[in-house]
Amino acid sequence: LTSITLPEGVTSLGHNCFYYCTSLTSITLPESLISLGEWGFYYCSSLTSITLPEGVTSLGNNCFESCSSLTSITLPEGVTSLGHMCFFGCTSLTSITIPENVVSLGGMCFYMCSSLTLATVLPAVPPSLGTWAFEGLHSSFNIKVRSPYVNAYKTATNWVTHASKIYPLS
Repeated sequence: LTSITLPEGVTSLGHNCFYYCTSLTSITLPESLISLGEWGFYYCSSLTSITLPEGVTSLGNNCFESCSSLTSITLPEGVTSLGHMCFFGCTSLTSITIPENVVSLGGMCFYMCSSLTLATVLPAVPPSLGTWAFEGLHSSFNIKVRSPYVNAYKTATNWVTHASKIYPLS
């Protein structure tokens, strides 16, 4: 399987739906999609980019784990949570924008994303941040937040360990 277009009307992708599809390079998701299950795209090592439909609200645990060729992903505004180890080992991912409505980032969410240099985090209130969510990243990794919220992020639980890497958006 190298490419697939899912039909309109599909609202969720179940656990393991594209698990270990190492040849999958492209997927077109329907606008009706709301949730992505656990391990949904685990080890889709040839997938380089994906655009999630606006209706998606949650990404399950390990959803994109070990998608080592993934360089870009667009998270829609409606997303409220990124599961545990959601992007673990996405070694080609260089930047990510966390939408304004996100309230939680699971533990090890971006662990071992060794090319990740920038996370732009848009929520006014720091989302709950799981343990080791931003560990094993590129040495120049930074977190950018809107200026009025920099201090809130620098002092929030689990964000405080990244205080030296948190800067205002310019």
